[in-house]
Amino acid sequence: MRAAPIAVPLTAVLLLGACGGEPPQPPSRSPSAVRSTTAPAPTLPPERLADLVAYDHARPLDVTVRGTTREPTTGVTVTDLTYDGGSGEPVEAYLITPVRSPTRTLAGVVFAHGSGRDRSRFLDEAKAVARRGALVLLPTVPMNMSADAAIDIAYVSRAVITQRRALDVLAARPEVDRGRLGFVGHSWGAILGAILAGAEPRLAAVVVASFTKPVSRYFGSTPQYREQIAVLDQHWWLALHGNRRVLLQAGSLDSYHRGADTDTLFAAISGRKERRDYHLGHDLVEPPEPVNDRREFLTRVLGLART
Repeated sequence: MRAAPIAVPLTAVLLLGACGGEPPQPPSRSPSAVRSTTAPAPTLPPERLADLVAYDHARPLDVTVRGTTREPTTGVTVTDLTYDGGSGEPVEAYLITPVRSPTRTLAGVVFAHGSGRDRSRFLDEAKAVARRGALVLLPTVPMNMSADAAIDIAYVSRAVITQRRALDVLAARPEVDRGRLGFVGHSWGAILGAILAGAEPRLAAVVVASFTKPVSRYFGSTPQYREQIAVLDQHWWLALHGNRRVLLQAGSLDSYHRGADTDTLFAAISGRKERRDYHLGHDLVEPPEPVNDRREFLTRVLGLART
């Protein structure tokens, strides 16, 4: 089953090819402009969307270990490392490994933080997932939108590639089962996760939390900007067919992302999907209910142990 053809202006394709706290803060623009805006309808064939975040798979990962800490009380080992995110710049990350794995092979999971945060954001949750039989990577991938479409499209493209390279780091480990890879993204990380759900065929499980409004409606400042950046709207990517299962998490009290946005995005997701709504705001990282739901989702889809 293939998604219906969609369109993106040629300028956006060419631009991308060249190329403080949560939630993400959009560039300055008038509130009335955001309220009156609907997402443009691009015209790019779905099979070409993944080409916009293509990268050199043969490029060395250049993983450099800077230190390792064994934590007997939590049952994991935390490794401080860097890897090449695809542009030559080192990306800081934590690698979480179970001290004693309850499974013969390990699943691989990447956690992506929101804007203004870093690799420590999901650290406690990552340790709990690792203890169930996963190798977990937490890279720091900042968000820095500029209100310039050319810069922003290229920046998001590089961020997605950095996360794809994080999956490469996990897949390169001999103890990792490459058929059991997952991705969890919150807010800014959820934008990247939605794009990866369509672009990354290796993923078996994807969690998209707290970002359901189309990118072009959230960050859009002018009609021209919105038209160009619409190529990054999550629903185009989530509509692409894949073997992954998607969990969409949303807070009903999230003033940045209304229920109608969540309904539209969930309807757009192709294939196997699940949805969890919470009487919470934008922060779905700390409250126990969404944390538990993510862990149970990853356990079930990736075949982790229930420790």
